[in-house]
Amino acid sequence: MKTKMNALVIMVLCAACGTPKQENTVEETASVEVVSETVKEQDEVVAAYIKVKDALVATDMEATKAAAESLHQAVMADESLKSLADATMVVAEGVDIKAQRAAFQNLTAEFISYAKTSKSDVKLYVQFCPMAFDNTGANWVSTSSEIRNPYFGDRMLKCGRVEEEI
Repeated sequence: MKTKMNALVIMVLCAACGTPKQENTVEETASVEVVSETVKEQDEVVAAYIKVKDALVATDMEATKAAAESLHQAVMADESLKSLADATMVVAEGVDIKAQRAAFQNLTAEFISYAKTSKSDVKLYVQFCPMAFDNTGANWVSTSSEIRNPYFGDRMLKCGRVEEEI
């Protein structure tokens, strides 16, 4: 995985040095798409969870519902992931964004258990917002160490810290 990523970065850098600006944009876009496809190929469950988190960051109730339903589809066939599937449906059935965010806390706990036992090569960051839920705090997982808080969205986008890497 790292070898492929390093090779991809080198190819993009080499291409960027000798091509016109318009072609660089195409090369850069293609490399981003390849990285996204790699995450999806490696672990459909991780990619689906990240979509739920991103929809909550955007404070988009409908996108959160759709992403949670996709995550549910990704895990429901595996009986060992029943508690993750159940937690996912609670998010999907949330009556408003506040209910979805509250349910996301339990979904994240189930997802962290899954992530720690899966054999995925995707580096994950368990992040924590100490102010969520009246200062009791809550975790979420990201593929980036950059903080994008799903519990507050744009109200407190960068509130939080990385707790651990999986």
